Amino acid sequence: MPLSKEPNSQDLNKTGFDQLNQKEKIILSSFLNNERALNLYQKIGFKKIGIRKNQFYMENKYFDEILMDLWIDEYLKTSDP
Repeated sequence: MPLSKEPNSQDLNKTGFDQLNQKEKIILSSFLNNERALNLYQKIGFKKIGIRKNQFYMENKYFDEILMDLWIDEYLKTSDP
């Protein structure tokens, strides 16, 4: 798969993402202010499960962390074949 500047859900499907039926779910975390990544995760089907306030401290500022999960069986039911 060629690398692209704009990853999307189709790229993830091509890498074998839909072959994860051996797992129940995937959990990820991201900075809450990373809107570009959050939009991609939501487009794929990840759902917000929680927010950790002031989780990271960098450059004299605190940043919140968002936790998201994706249930594999739900993803496989809704993804294009």
